[in-house]
Amino acid sequence: MSALARPGRTAFLRVLHAGYQASLLPSWARFRAAAARPEQAQAARLALLLRANGGTAFGRRFGFDRIDSVRAYQSSVPICRFDAMAPWVRRVAHGEPNVLTREPVRMMEATSGSTSANKYLPFTDGLLREIGAATHPWLFDLLRRCPGLAGTRS
Repeated sequence: MSALARPGRTAFLRVLHAGYQASLLPSWARFRAAAARPEQAQAARLALLLRANGGTAFGRRFGFDRIDSVRAYQSSVPICRFDAMAPWVRRVAHGEPNVLTREPVRMMEATSGSTSANKYLPFTDGLLREIGAATHPWLFDLLRRCPGLAGTRS
């Protein structure tokens, strides 16, 4: 009998899934609250990021300390392709602190581009929290909408 077919395995997985889903509930609630007022939530998030990174080389170059709205950000920080960011990223990759973020860079992650060569993206603890903040509400909702996933190897 395989380990997956053992009696009680499905019940055990259901309990694990229930605990995991419960741990995702606060993220889902925060997402729902932000989704109810997206402009305010995004403006607050932008203000936090600007304050946190105003002292970086990138923040000084684009005047983060003078930006007080989404519109001001749009006027101050140009939309660009990765090629324009590459010099900043290279500085980070060579170990220079406070270039794009004040947080320590934990690793440089290679990502394949759909139209160009690999790009390296700096990962910080904050970025990992942001990824969790984006995926945890989705996972909570998936488990809520698809209860049949409980007890599976999902």
